[in-house]
Amino acid sequence: MELIKSIEQIINKISLLVADKEGFTKELYAEVLHNKKFDLLGPAQQTQRTKEVVSQLDYKRISTGVALSETLLNFEGDEKLISL
Repeated sequence: MELIKSIEQIINKISLLVADKEGFTKELYAEVLHNKKFDLLGPAQQTQRTKEVVSQLDYKRISTGVALSETLLNFEGDEKLISL
């Protein structure tokens, strides 16, 4: 992806990319997984499958009003797992 390549030329350290729901694409995640210079934060799509996975997660309380959980999920038709 050209945008990530451009960012990589400007920023020479590990960075966090933030994507909106339009940026939640298989190609974006594949590029970020391949390029170890970036972490990615993006919203999960509001699909029935995602809702079912999220509803079954165990959350760890971090502070008042903040809790985290993590699971692995793959895009439909893809075997590669990503962290959600």
